[in-house]
Amino acid sequence: MTKMLAGQIAGSRRLEMIEIPIPNIEEGEILVKLHVGSICGSDLPYFLFDRSHPALTGASAPLPPMLSLHELVGVVVLSRCRRFKEGDRVLALPTVQHRGLAEYFVSSEDRAVHLPEGPANRLVVSQPLGTVVHACLKLPEVLGQTAVVLGQGPTGQLSLLSCVIWVCPG
Repeated sequence: MTKMLAGQIAGSRRLEMIEIPIPNIEEGEILVKLHVGSICGSDLPYFLFDRSHPALTGASAPLPPMLSLHELVGVVVLSRCRRFKEGDRVLALPTVQHRGLAEYFVSSEDRAVHLPEGPANRLVVSQPLGTVVHACLKLPEVLGQTAVVLGQGPTGQLSLLSCVIWVCPG
């Protein structure tokens, strides 16, 4: 098999599926078959084709294939690294930012982690949770302080839960 389906944003809220070559990988990279992806807030300007957003300044439709998706769970189908082998289940970021909206995407050793068994649609939340944990680790001492979380999207809810359980218990 040399071709795959990939999403291509054709305009505001318009996604077309097109056939493109399966990407080649280099040393230190893995080819991942996508099982599930989650749309992040940073993906929305692409899907909405918001040309006022800095990422889309001067853009015209259609956008390049595979834009935009980066919270991804899949299985390694080809590996050119020591850390991952074919069949490994991973949470991975594409090597090219926001380029995961396809049957297959390329990632690298430093942009992927092994995942345990479990429903992929639940495990994909590991990526935004990692972002929240990373942010919490940067906070100064906050025990006994009052915290406010603005926005209750998925990351806001994970942040709130982290504050309740970890940062500001009680």
